[in-house]
Amino acid sequence: MNGDHISPPAEEARITAIRFDGVTVEVDYEGAPGVVYALDYSPDLSIWDEDIDDSLSGTGTATDNIVTRLGEAPPKAYYRLREIP
Repeated sequence: MNGDHISPPAEEARITAIRFDGVTVEVDYEGAPGVVYALDYSPDLSIWDEDIDDSLSGTGTATDNIVTRLGEAPPKAYYRLREIP
């Protein structure tokens, strides 16, 4: 090496748990400190609703009141976590 500093790859964000009580979905996630993430929802993995939360940081729990938002609980729900540039 010629003295150049190589940064390690950023910690990858991941969903660690999902809980549903019949009305509200709680999504636990882990991410890198200081990085902002968005939580997206899809009923079918093809169309994503990006209005859940777009200001998550570090590690924590995001809440989606899915029944209030959609009018009823969907038969399936998929969530993804993505980094906001």
